[in-house]
Amino acid sequence: MAVGFATSMAVATSTALVGTAEAAPRPAAADPAVITEWNAVAVRTIFAEAQQPPPAGQLYLGFVSIAVHDAVSAVDGTYAPYAQQPRAHRHASPQAAAATAAYEVLTHYFPASAQALGSD
Repeated sequence: MAVGFATSMAVATSTALVGTAEAAPRPAAADPAVITEWNAVAVRTIFAEAQQPPPAGQLYLGFVSIAVHDAVSAVDGTYAPYAQQPRAHRHASPQAAAATAAYEVLTHYFPASAQALGSD
C-alpha cells in the first residue's frame, strides 16, 4: 500500500508539472547523471540523516527508485511504468521528472530533511 501511494504521489506530482498531453515515445536524454545524483541524496537522507536501519532503509530507497522509474517512463515512454501514468508533454524533461519524483518521495517520508533536499 505504501509503495503504491509513494509511487502514485511522486509520479502524479512530476507528471502534473509536465502535463498530460499525448506525445510519441522518444529516446531518453543521454545524461542519466540526475538519477545517480538523487540516488546519492536518497542514501544520505535515508541512512545518514534519518538513520533508518535495514530493512526499512532499503524499502524507502526502493520507493524512491520506483517513483523515479515511473516518472521518467511517463516522459520518455521507453519502459512500462509500474503504475499507470498519463503521458507527459512532448517537450518534458526526463531529468526534471526524475528529480521531482525523488524529491517528493523523500520529503513525504522525511519532512525534517525538506530544507536540505530543497537545496540539492
